[in-house]
Amino acid sequence: MATHLSFQDFYPDPVKGEGDLLIFVHYGLTDHEDDVMAMMGVNNEADLGGANFIDAINNLDAFQSAEDNINSTARMSRQFKAHILGINDVRMLPKHLKGNYEYNEMLKEPRYFVVLMAYDYQRFMKQGETVVLWATRYNIRSAGQNFDAAIKDMNLVASDYFGKNFDKLTRKRSDDKSAVEIGEIELIEN
Repeated sequence: MATHLSFQDFYPDPVKGEGDLLIFVHYGLTDHEDDVMAMMGVNNEADLGGANFIDAINNLDAFQSAEDNINSTARMSRQFKAHILGINDVRMLPKHLKGNYEYNEMLKEPRYFVVLMAYDYQRFMKQGETVVLWATRYNIRSAGQNFDAAIKDMNLVASDYFGKNFDKLTRKRSDDKSAVEIGEIELIEN
């Protein structure tokens, strides 16, 4: 991770106690959420109650209430997972997640996550105050890969964002090789 932090000019201080930042690294795996509808044998709208649309809606509401109750007692609540993943504030979500499908899928599936929190080290040491200067949250699906492989891709992608503040959730794939370079500015007269 230190290598990736150096991409944004964050370097370890060789003298203990003289650095500017104290960076806490929190990491782990969110748990997966059981699909209550599938557990109850509901695979399509016909399974909800036949041709009567009103009955189907009532059955769907009952199933949804059961799912909400089960999920609220799960080991890791949806709200807690959303907070860890950095998607708890709907106003901060990009438009593609506001449709709710991808947002819900991210909360249902197990995901590796890392949260870096950078504190003002000197202020903490001298005044005992904890002032967060920046935080970066990043995550990836855990299905089909171990943490050692995932963390390498995660750190590579996240290194572009260390120490920066964004108004919205930012998304980038580990296999995205795109880059932007700005050359010399040329003034063109009318």
